[in-house]
Amino acid sequence: MSLLDSSLTVVAKLEKGFVKPQDPFIAPKQYFDLYPPDSLKPWSDPADTTAVPKESVGFGDYEKAFSKFNEQDWRELFRAYCAGTSFMDAQFGRVLDALD
Repeated sequence: MSLLDSSLTVVAKLEKGFVKPQDPFIAPKQYFDLYPPDSLKPWSDPADTTAVPKESVGFGDYEKAFSKFNEQDWRELFRAYCAGTSFMDAQFGRVLDALD
């Protein structure tokens, strides 16, 4: 951000990378507060959906961990994903504001 605040008059190319909302889902508390736990409904496949072959998903060890999740665990995971997404969105907004 400090480069954007400098007195450069010509910028040929600007690259900025963001890693969120990938795991680990870490964000400041204010972004978690945007999503009260009871306000989110975890995803569930529609009843008429045909499951894909297990080999096509490729979760490996994640499958073992996720298979132990109850609804509250899924809700918290989804909440953390939403918070991470909102946090990243705010950071991207800072870049856009600095470019204005």
